[in-house]
Amino acid sequence: MNLLRKMIENLRNRVKALESGGGGGVPYLTYVAEIDQSGTANPTALVRENTLGVDVVWTRGGVGSYTGAFTPALDPGAKVWPRILEVQPFPGGAELYAEAGNSGINIYVTGDSQLYRYPVEIRIYPDA
Repeated sequence: MNLLRKMIENLRNRVKALESGGGGGVPYLTYVAEIDQSGTANPTALVRENTLGVDVVWTRGGVGSYTGAFTPALDPGAKVWPRILEVQPFPGGAELYAEAGNSGINIYVTGDSQLYRYPVEIRIYPDA
C-alpha cells in the first residue's frame, strides 16, 4: 500500500511540475547533480535540483560503467536529454560518454575513480 501511495504522490508531483512549466518556469523537468565515484563503490550524487518527480538511484555496473536509474521509470513517451554541464579533463586521457532513456542515464568512462563532483543534468521534455 505504501508503494502505491508513493507512486500516486510522484505522479501528482510530476503533473504539478508539468502544469507549472517545470522547474523555475522552464518548459522541462530537470535533475542536476554532482557525481562522485571511487574504486569499486557505487557513485554518490549531491543533488542540486530534482523536479522529475522520481528518485535517481546510482549504481556501478562494472569498470567505468555507471547507471542512474529512475525510480519509478518515466513514461515511455518521455523525451529524455542528458547534458554534461561542463567538460572536465580526465587523468590519462580518459573519455566519457553519456546516454539516457525513460529508465535512467548511463555514464561510461575509461576507468573507475574518474568522477569527482562531475556535473550532470537530465532534462525531460513533455510530449508536445
